[in-house]
Amino acid sequence: MSDDQRCWPSLCEGKLNIDVILATRGRPADVQVLLDQLRLQERAPDSVMLVGAEPKDLPDAAAVPNDPSVHRLVSPRPGLTSQRNHGVQTAKKISTPEAWLAKIIVFFDDDFRPAADWLQKCEALFAASPQVLAVTGAVIMDGARGSIAITEDQASDALALPRASDQTGYSKSKEGLYGCNMAFRATVFDQCAFDENLPLYGWLEDTDFSGQIRKFSDIYRASNLTGVHLGSKSGRVSGYKYGYSQLANPLYLARKGTITLGKCAYFWTRALASNALRSLREHPMIDYRGRLAGNMAAMADLIAGSIHPTNILSFHR
Repeated sequence: MSDDQRCWPSLCEGKLNIDVILATRGRPADVQVLLDQLRLQERAPDSVMLVGAEPKDLPDAAAVPNDPSVHRLVSPRPGLTSQRNHGVQTAKKISTPEAWLAKIIVFFDDDFRPAADWLQKCEALFAASPQVLAVTGAVIMDGARGSIAITEDQASDALALPRASDQTGYSKSKEGLYGCNMAFRATVFDQCAFDENLPLYGWLEDTDFSGQIRKFSDIYRASNLTGVHLGSKSGRVSGYKYGYSQLANPLYLARKGTITLGKCAYFWTRALASNALRSLREHPMIDYRGRLAGNMAAMADLIAGSIHPTNILSFHR
């Protein structure tokens, strides 16, 4: 690919502008694949913020030569929520007040593979529907829901299948946002931020953000914004830390008021039942026994009155 092909054209006067934020840790190869795919979008992004926890999280600088649209950033604090906030803050810093009002902020996970028309249809939706402030797309395959990740070839094959030509279809979402692919009017971030008390992998950060937005707006799901979530198993936190977060994070959000106690109970029941059942046999890909041990540590802290999401930062397993 030539340097000319790598450069993204600026948007015409009067249109919305789109910034894509990719928060990543430990997956520079995944980031590079997504970055190359963004260059092939039918509607190119105006800027891309690659936000790592440390420099080695980002693709080699040689992969983005002479391209001022790509910003290689390292967050002051590691963790999904901190890195996303750093990307938003950078996007606002380099925008004029007028451009901020016309900006769409898109978040993709580094292992998400959007259809080639994702950004084009996203722009059309926001341009045609001023009431829409937050939208999440439709994941047609999701490796995060299972124990085996989807391959790049499987994702390419799925995205190549014919789809309906729905241009603007969307509806209110009861489930809320799905963090692997979501978009917002930038002005949402004048009122909301990702909660940095949800550290590292940031379990339920999208659920918390949905709760923040629902205080002043509906959330929408667009069936025509399609993509594949590979569900890469690299770069994840330990099973023990994740298991602790499975209980600590929902309780924190319930106390904060971005989910109900009933929803918290659902998350607790699902985690405990799944981890207990699947711990009976060792799994080759997922540490269910570690997760269950993390669940038990969270319950012990609940009894002691010290349960909090940030406790995982002091764990050494």
